[in-house]
Amino acid sequence: MTPQGPFLLSGPGPGPVARFLGALAAALALTLSMILGFVFFLVVLGAALIIGVVVWVKIRRLRREMATPGATKGASPADPATTVLEGDYEVIRPTERRDR
Repeated sequence: MTPQGPFLLSGPGPGPVARFLGALAAALALTLSMILGFVFFLVVLGAALIIGVVVWVKIRRLRREMATPGATKGASPADPATTVLEGDYEVIRPTERRDR
């Protein structure tokens, strides 16, 4: 006696042709998903490579500009070894507050 229920089907199982077609469909779905996954991986890898190259080039240019004086836009800075700052100064000493 076989159990009866809403999810159980009575009768014989699928034939050999149906099983072959089911296996073929499963293999085709698996192959297609692997191909699409590989293509998606290549797209992400390519985008990461492009972003990495752009960042590397920008950092390289920035380092080159920082290493050579006068390469930046505007006036070139003077040599710090020969720069003299002139000016007056006033010594301010702390005084005691008289309002205490």
